[in-house]
Formats: sequence, structure tokens, C-alpha cells
Amino acid sequence: MTDRQHDRTAASFPAWRHRLEQAAEPHLKDELQNFLQMLETVGTPMMDSLAVHFLYYDPRAHHVAVTGEFTDWGRTGVMMPMTPLRHTGLFHATLELDGPARLEYKVVVDGRVITDPLCPHTVDNR
Repeated sequence: MTDRQHDRTAASFPAWRHRLEQAAEPHLKDELQNFLQMLETVGTPMMDSLAVHFLYYDPRAHHVAVTGEFTDWGRTGVMMPMTPLRHTGLFHATLELDGPARLEYKVVVDGRVITDPLCPHTVDNR
């Protein structure tokens, strides 16, 4: 692995978010592609200590949220909205945990509940 490849896979989501937010328009597409390639390798959600960063990419999506045990699966109408990052098609939300946890969740894209396509670990129980 080259140093540059290692830099791409080792960065935390806050570091990547900063890079994408600060990228000049002509370089934004390349930065986004680098980030998406890294996500294909490490999967989602990204973890930083007790912070869980949920990520979803779809340039056609308008409203994206995440639901799971931590929102009572949306039964009360409460879901965690995901924020779009500029006009990249990338959406994100961060959940701060009190301690180690195993999370089950789904992504809600324009009203459709789906399994996170970037998460390599799934449970078939919902």
C-alpha cells in the first residue's frame, strides 16, 4: 500500500468531511471518488471511538434518514435525519454512544426503508 493509499484509508470521517467541505469545486468530484473508494474498502458505518458515522451515497436522493434500535425503529415517528454534504449526493449522520454497542439500523431514502448498501455486515431479522 502506498503512503497516499494509506492516507485515504486511515482518515476518520471528520477528516474526510472537512476535505470534502473545503475542496475547491474543480477537485470536489475527485475527492468524493477517493472517499467512495475508501468506503468500498472499509464499509459503513465509520467508527471514531464512541462516535458512529452513518453514510449514504445516492446523487438522486432528496431526503435520507437512519432508523434503528436507537430510534425505536421509527415507531414514534422519530428518525435520525442525514445531512447532505454539499451537492455530492453523500449524506451523513453521527450518533454518539455511551459505550461499546452492536447497532442494527436501516437507511430511509425518500420514504423507502433499505439495508445500508455500503455496510458489509447485515442481519436478516427485519
